[in-house]
Amino acid sequence: MEGKIMKWIRVFQILKAKMGEEDAEALVTCVDTTLKNDRKDLLEAIRTTFASKEDLANVKGELSVKIADVKSDVIRWMFAFFAAMLIAILGLYFKK
Repeated sequence: MEGKIMKWIRVFQILKAKMGEEDAEALVTCVDTTLKNDRKDLLEAIRTTFASKEDLANVKGELSVKIADVKSDVIRWMFAFFAAMLIAILGLYFKK
């Protein structure tokens, strides 16, 4: 709790130098009251805006499956290309 109070005191001191004591006190009080009153809304906004560890794990799993599919497709195409090149080379070799 003391850490939060010290932060507000530092914010107040910085604002006091720029805005004056009354305006700085009003602004700090307003922000502090708003944060206290809207804590639930703020936490809900954070939960809906940012990804959780579970969300990231789900995305990682989905990407792993997609990468595995792409790897198998690439291997198939490489084999098909290799076979076609081998047939073409053998055809040219036996043509003579």
